[in-house]
Amino acid sequence: MSHHTLISLIPLMLLAGCEVDSDRLPSAPRLDIAARRATSTFPNVDGSFGPFVLASCEGGYDLVYQQTGTVTMIVTTDAAGNVTRVQSVWNLTASYTNSVTGYSISGPSHGPDQLTFNTDGTQRLVQYGPIVHLKTPDGIHLVDAGKIEFLIDANGITPVGMSGPHPIHDGFPQRPVLCALINH
Repeated sequence: MSHHTLISLIPLMLLAGCEVDSDRLPSAPRLDIAARRATSTFPNVDGSFGPFVLASCEGGYDLVYQQTGTVTMIVTTDAAGNVTRVQSVWNLTASYTNSVTGYSISGPSHGPDQLTFNTDGTQRLVQYGPIVHLKTPDGIHLVDAGKIEFLIDANGITPVGMSGPHPIHDGFPQRPVLCALINH
């Protein structure tokens, strides 16, 4: 399996971060992994993604997201070689930028998260651990950690459960906390 195939899976993990056209939701990919191998690990895959607009902020600017770094992916397949689950352990830097002023904040993002492909065509994305830790030049710390679960289906992406502080998800999908932090 090539890293290009794995890279196509990475945006699935990020669907929770942006609006998605529900007509174009991916189904579980099929990989050519021998049926006897139920789990494969792919270390240091390029996890860079973006930039893309995460939200439009009330002040007339967009919240632009970009990440750089690597990810270790653990892919689980069924006996037919269909991907049933992808667990990702991130070693990333997440950046949030004001589209008008260029003001940007960034910080480490380590995950991990897990994407499960359900037999009914839906997907379950669970992010847990230290999702992101941002520090502004003004000395403000913003830590998003704990557990958050999303359902991905034909209707789009819906948060279905959270525990722990999740300021980057407050007001999902508008993200007013992040919009306020980059309003410079």
